[in-house]
Amino acid sequence: MNRNTGYVSGIEYEAAFFREQSPVHLNLVCLAGGRRPVVLEPGFTYCELGCGPGFTAAVLAAANPQGRFYAFDFNPAHVAEGRELARQAGLDNLILREDSFAELAAGAVDLPQFDFVTMYGVFTWVNDENRRHIVDFLARYLKPGGIVYVNYNALPGWADTHPLQRLILDVSGAASGTSAERCEQARAAVGQLESVHARYLTEHAGPRLQQALDSIRNDKPAYLAHEYMNEGWRPLYHADVARQLGAAGLDYVADAELFKLFPQLYMTPARQAALARTPEALRETARDFLVHNAFRQDIYVRAARHLDAVGQGEWMARLGLALTLPRALVKTRAALPHGGRIERDELYVPVFDALAEAPRSLAELKALPALRGATMEAFFEMIAVLLAGRQVAACSMDGTLDSAPAQRLNRAIAASSHYQPAYHAFASPVLGSGMRGSVAARVAYRGLNELGTDVDPVVLTERVWRLMDGEGRPRGWTGGGAADAIEREQVAQRMPVVLEHLVPLWRQLKMF
Repeated sequence: MNRNTGYVSGIEYEAAFFREQSPVHLNLVCLAGGRRPVVLEPGFTYCELGCGPGFTAAVLAAANPQGRFYAFDFNPAHVAEGRELARQAGLDNLILREDSFAELAAGAVDLPQFDFVTMYGVFTWVNDENRRHIVDFLARYLKPGGIVYVNYNALPGWADTHPLQRLILDVSGAASGTSAERCEQARAAVGQLESVHARYLTEHAGPRLQQALDSIRNDKPAYLAHEYMNEGWRPLYHADVARQLGAAGLDYVADAELFKLFPQLYMTPARQAALARTPEALRETARDFLVHNAFRQDIYVRAARHLDAVGQGEWMARLGLALTLPRALVKTRAALPHGGRIERDELYVPVFDALAEAPRSLAELKALPALRGATMEAFFEMIAVLLAGRQVAACSMDGTLDSAPAQRLNRAIAASSHYQPAYHAFASPVLGSGMRGSVAARVAYRGLNELGTDVDPVVLTERVWRLMDGEGRPRGWTGGGAADAIEREQVAQRMPVVLEHLVPLWRQLKMF
């Protein structure tokens, strides 16, 4: 059986973690959108379709030990890598399988009904047949009230750059060699067009096209192959995706990037007025035209139930926020997507100070003196801004979870930093999700596991340096090209910061 059905094979996709797929984050967005979230009780079920090497699934399974996680990919190398990481971490609540969407949709695999189904980089990268299989799978296996996360390349934002994908697909299809070699030939073809200032490029010049050209020029072959070299690849309008998923009984709720619920954060007043005049069924498509959107992250719910005031109050106590940076490193003035900024210190500083003590429920944050008089819309707008700044994350306030699986996974991640730099996140049972960690932080985590957290910074520096020097310098440590003495000095400067600021945060989030 040809399982890939036009999807590029012969080159593995790099591991990655995306917090938007976490159950807690999806619940928080549903709450903000006025829909009932899913209770993360023991035995809740989660499925990732097209999981790649399974890193996101592993982090989420470790961070939510009360749940049962399933992850599927047709690439056997991806599944093997994911299973090995799960084995190292002892994740007995994660099942990774090599299955096609057709097999899953037909019920060929014995599966439970799911509370969550997510897919990252799948829906517009596969062909029409596989999109139908995905819809059929959702109709068969998603529970009533279940939440779906789906992202996709969107129109009209891809209109100017779409021809580049066709060029890369045709050139790579006519080329010979491995997938990586064919990708390089396609990259060269685009470079040749740039060198002679092809009119297509000059007449469609703009930030979106330039971003695509920079990606084609600089990104790794694995990324380019999976982004551009799939036969079924095509961007879609939001209305088309909503229509397809509607066939499985799914209703659109909100964008997983919560700030997009609040047009005042990124649209001019005139554009806000135009959006408000648009019929509701076409409002998301209109939004994409107004901001020239090229990538969507959408949340759908099957048989979505609206929350009343009592239900909203209950979930305000069950969901919360936590810092993902040490308080000393948090910025109260920061740029946000689409040109917004964090600037209201009178609101954000009290919130950051409260979260520095401990994660807080939304109800606790709303009760802070600075926020007590805020409307609920203004309160969730503030949360959206904080989440967009990537300095806080959603968390669950429902009891204390076993932190051992997350810490086992984190040790495995830290031990692999020298040969698997793509494992760029740690698991946190407090967040029910992952938190990004630099290569420096991951190697330091390994050193601290060996030496203990009471270690002198000089001793930690020496151990981290030996780990780097003995096993190959991790990519991304200094950006490359620095002399040994400079690199070692940078390590020495970072270790006191790790001990003073990162270790307390890791302990607060039960990552260490």
